[in-house]
Amino acid sequence: RVAYMPGYRLAGKTGTSQKTVGGVVSADVHVASFCGFGPAEDPRVIVLVVVDEPKGSYYGGVVAAPAFGRLMRDLYRYYEIPLVYTDEEKPRPRDGNRDVPDEVTVPDTVGLPVGEALAALREAGVRAAVAGDAGGDVVVRQTPGPGAEVPPGTLVILEVGEGDLGAELVTVPSVKGRSVADAALRLEQAGLHILVEGSGVAVAQTPAAGAAGRGARR
Repeated sequence: RVAYMPGYRLAGKTGTSQKTVGGVVSADVHVASFCGFGPAEDPRVIVLVVVDEPKGSYYGGVVAAPAFGRLMRDLYRYYEIPLVYTDEEKPRPRDGNRDVPDEVTVPDTVGLPVGEALAALREAGVRAAVAGDAGGDVVVRQTPGPGAEVPPGTLVILEVGEGDLGAELVTVPSVKGRSVADAALRLEQAGLHILVEGSGVAVAQTPAAGAAGRGARR
């Protein structure tokens, strides 16, 4: 379910394990993974995602499964694997003149109350699942991240916790062309957190430079 995307006939399994530290199994250090293949009925590609010592949530379904989904989407395009929709999954026009788009943009819900975040994601045409502190009422992280282009119906995982809804809005600085360390420092100085994909220097960022972000958001 965590890697579900309409039209993609995928099968897979999550994995979450503890690591040993100094010869003792640690309750705080983990490895998250997801292994899957597609199409399920006639496999052509298989992907294994392993995240060593993830920060924050450490469950494979939360940390590794979304990366698996993004990789599968790219591989389906590369190998020109056709999508197969069930009757329930078939895209339907929202009105008589417009077709449902192939991809939709994931909105930024970090810092929003859970109810508002769920409504925003539903309006954008994606599904949502909530993980994290059962007593939390504010979204502290989301996967896929804000601005991601995904097929309609893709599952967005929201991690919730205690948040400050009154945090001051700040202007997101530009970090393009900067190293990860430099970008992280610049964003932290602005009161923002960073989520890194890839390595080297920053070639793109979401939200864009100049956008308004709430303090303690990434």
